[in-house]
Amino acid sequence: TSFSEGQQSPSILYCQLAARAAAGWHSWTPPQHALPAVVPGVQPMLDALLDHTERRFGRELTSTALTAMTFAVNGLSATEMEDVLSMDESVLDTVFQYHTPTVRRLPSHVWARVQRQLDDLLVDQGHTTRWYHRQLWECAEKRYAGLKPRVSKLMGTYFANIVDPALRKARHIADQPYVLSVKSGAKFFDVGVSQLNRRRCAESLRHLVNAEMWNEAAAEATQDKEQGPLAGIACRAYLGYTFQMLRSLATVVGQLYGETKKPTEDEGQQGGQKISAEPSLAEDVHDAYRLVLGCATDIHLHFKTDILLGNVWTKLPASSIWRRVILESSLPTGNHSLRRVIGQIPETWPAERSVITGHTGTVNSVAVWPTMHTPCDQNSSVGHQSRPVRASGGQQIKYIVSGSSDNSIRI
Repeated sequence: TSFSEGQQSPSILYCQLAARAAAGWHSWTPPQHALPAVVPGVQPMLDALLDHTERRFGRELTSTALTAMTFAVNGLSATEMEDVLSMDESVLDTVFQYHTPTVRRLPSHVWARVQRQLDDLLVDQGHTTRWYHRQLWECAEKRYAGLKPRVSKLMGTYFANIVDPALRKARHIADQPYVLSVKSGAKFFDVGVSQLNRRRCAESLRHLVNAEMWNEAAAEATQDKEQGPLAGIACRAYLGYTFQMLRSLATVVGQLYGETKKPTEDEGQQGGQKISAEPSLAEDVHDAYRLVLGCATDIHLHFKTDILLGNVWTKLPASSIWRRVILESSLPTGNHSLRRVIGQIPETWPAERSVITGHTGTVNSVAVWPTMHTPCDQNSSVGHQSRPVRASGGQQIKYIVSGSSDNSIRI
């Protein structure tokens, strides 16, 4: 029988899934026609259970909801699930196919019914719901991989707080600001007053990257109208998401600085397309990446004090955008102790971006990015222990790349 074949995967999880399927059979139903069927293996068994759930509650609704829960970093709460599903027109069309509501928002009981159907396969973790077993999550990830880009776009838009204002108002979608505080005008650095939005810090960047929304991801990390441009980095660092943020920023920087997007099936043999971004936005996210990379090991340890920002400041070039941002945009005006630290740093702080070592001899020539094709002469040493032998730069001379007999390349 099917169950005896299933002994090829005699795990406790498989037995639980098989027993769960058989518990819903009627005594008068022939075994070959019973649904959900008991099949060999954990993945086929879970597929059978989810197929049965999708037939019962609607494929569009169930698959979208479970995709969102599967690919969320820490699961989703009931309110978040309702908000995300309420942003999807295809889901609402299936839910309201026989009824036109006054407010076009997913009713609370719809997701509650699906959640109850899968109750013993899910677990509540704090205020969020997720798969209770890692193998269930892995199986669901394979099953819903094709829906990941579309659902990631929904969740990225929701958690990054870039939902269209008209849509937000019409469907009562919750805001996702960086600071959740009853005090008007509270800033993220007001320790003891501000409650930081852990859900936005954990989810938004990951989903924007998964959805390949590169410009939105760059803006999420470096721009916030309410809290200032440093809020995205500082809040994530304080809540312990430094390395997750660093990985996302590295991906965004790689995409905005000259890499090509893979061609889709519709593009055929035409090849990939260059990803375009505003120069200022690309520069902002590049500086943000360097800022986090430079102090990733201690950025979350000293967030509450001036030590962190003082350390960050010393690692930034004098011309850096973030050097100005830290002082002008994101600190209280009365923070005199940090200003004393900053005042001890010379204005001639070098603008050196990077040092590339490992050469065994003199570097006689250098190659630069395709957009940096205008050569420039360099008559004085910039960090080298000896006179540079060749230097190249960009049209606007934003970067100078030089090689030297000290066996290094400096940017």
